Amino acid sequence: MIGIVILNYRNWQDTLRCIQSIADNPPQEKYQIILVDNASPNAPEFDLRDIIEKYDIVYIQNEKNKGYNAGNNVGIARALELGCDAILISNNDVCFSEDTVSEKGYKNGRILPVYSVLVTCIGATIGKTGYIRNSGICNQQINAILPNTFILPEYTYFCMCSEFEQQQIWTNSSATTLPILNKSKFDSLFFPVPPKAQQTSTVERIKELLHFVEIIQQEKRTLQETIKLTKSKILDLAIRGKLVPQDPNDEPASVLLERIRTEKEELIKQGKIKRDKKESIIFRGDDNSYYEKVGNKVNCIDEEIPFEFPEGWAFIRLNTAWELISGRDLSPSEYNDKNDGIPYIRCKQF
Repeated sequence: MIGIVILNYRNWQDTLRCIQSIADNPPQEKYQIILVDNASPNAPEFDLRDIIEKYDIVYIQNEKNKGYNAGNNVGIARALELGCDAILISNNDVCFSEDTVSEKGYKNGRILPVYSVLVTCIGATIGKTGYIRNSGICNQQINAILPNTFILPEYTYFCMCSEFEQQQIWTNSSATTLPILNKSKFDSLFFPVPPKAQQTSTVERIKELLHFVEIIQQEKRTLQETIKLTKSKILDLAIRGKLVPQDPNDEPASVLLERIRTEKEELIKQGKIKRDKKESIIFRGDDNSYYEKVGNKVNCIDEEIPFEFPEGWAFIRLNTAWELISGRDLSPSEYNDKNDGIPYIRCKQF
């Protein structure tokens, strides 16, 4: 029987997807899922008891976070108690593949043994690296590194995921619209090989540190949401006049707007700009309502006013204070491919 140990911390949804993928793509041999929760501070978003019963899971709740290695050791110990003759440690963010082939297709393909490391060799995902825990076959867009007794497969996997190997893959791929890394160039990539004992300790340390990275990523997502909400709140308070104390002795915005109108009149007299026949003037009437004058028409705009602000502030339309223009698309002949021309700004740049 195969014991499949899954260590969970915080990421209950990832763990659930992992469990469901195992159930959807079970190993050929009998197996037992052993779920170890490493003292997660949050409860799952689903009914854990139903999941344990549905998938016949052996569940262990650690009283404190034991870290990656010690946490998995708890599950390994239980697997041995249950008589498992093979143990698979699965990260909880792993999903077991749904793609399968017939027995005939399997025999006709290039068979990949367990623990082969797979590297995509073509297209936008070139360099994407995977690690299989069941034997299978792959298509021609994947280069497979078959396991041997000298180099730990997990070390091979982590090394191929490193920036060093990924950079080699991109550097040696064809410089075309569709990047391709052919087999001969893939065979010639440099690969750093440490002593066997160092391979084991390196893999263990990587897993420990990646466990902390996972925790940081969760905290980061929470922090990013908090930052987003805080930034929004700061800007909201600012435009409502609630961010800084208001001084009643400050010159009101109405005086500033009058100076803008005076300057515009002077520019009109000089023939530098044309008079805007739809010029907007927003003011507050004696009845405390907001009105807008456009040409000779005056309309109440109370329903358009989104919020109240301090005395001395005013609402305007954008074109009251600024000149507004729109850009335009350029033809190919107007581009400069020398990178020394005038900047051309597009939406994705800000």
